[in-house]
Amino acid sequence: MKMTVQTLPMLLCCWLLALTGLQAQTPVANYTFAGNANDLSVSANTAAVHGATLAPDRFGWANNAFNFDGTQSYLEAPNNPALNSNYTTVAFWIKVNALPVSGEAYPLSFGGWQERWKISLPTHGKLVWTTNNSSGISDMDAGGGNELVAGVWKHVVFVHDGTNDLIYMDGVQVATKAVSGTMNSTTKPLGIGYNAVDGGNFLDGVLDEVQVYNMALSAGQIATLYATQNTTPTVASGLVASYLFTNNTLDATAFGNHATATDVTAPPTASASATAHTPSTAHLQASKRAIRRN
Repeated sequence: MKMTVQTLPMLLCCWLLALTGLQAQTPVANYTFAGNANDLSVSANTAAVHGATLAPDRFGWANNAFNFDGTQSYLEAPNNPALNSNYTTVAFWIKVNALPVSGEAYPLSFGGWQERWKISLPTHGKLVWTTNNSSGISDMDAGGGNELVAGVWKHVVFVHDGTNDLIYMDGVQVATKAVSGTMNSTTKPLGIGYNAVDGGNFLDGVLDEVQVYNMALSAGQIATLYATQNTTPTVASGLVASYLFTNNTLDATAFGNHATATDVTAPPTASASATAHTPSTAHLQASKRAIRRN
């Protein structure tokens, strides 16, 4: 979901960081999926959308996450040098629609197991963190009791810090494995919702807030990240919907609560006057969204 409207959570985040003495870290890839697949980091490494569709996020806000159908839909971002760091942290929200019947689905992949890392979801529901580094290739799953459940949102974080591979769920460390060395680089693209090296392995689920850091976040920073992103956004009083009807039915506000048109046509000439339509055959419908006002 879009973070620019979350003034209260942002202030809360700053307060928590100051309180705990943590340094704020900036991701080198930051896909909030607020109506699009833009990368909001300084890299501006926007992903191309291939069949994936916008969906409600964990708060029920429409068009603030991407849904993947498990058969052919995915996002793909070009390779970027900023992603090829010695150490890394990968964080995102995931809600599976269904677990794979066989094999594995790939929520995210950058170089795959062959070159750098992948995050995969086998039939047992435990996410697997695979890293390819200077000491070899390592696999580790999230462990028993940490299986993803269909229809349930989870915040997941994967880290390689040069000494260990680690997995966190909802801000809590659930798995660790001694893995030394620096991450290997890749020339492959960043695959979101599929295997960008071999193709296939399509995810049947919803993703949001995909972030990649060029360093290993600490346990405290990950706990703060989860707490901040798990806070229901509060919207300041003001404009929350704006439909200009300039040859489309888009909502021009930051909420992106776009409408769909049924049996509605634009007037033949530009005019400030309203154009009448037959109520029984013409209507506009915007997605429902819960908005809290101060």
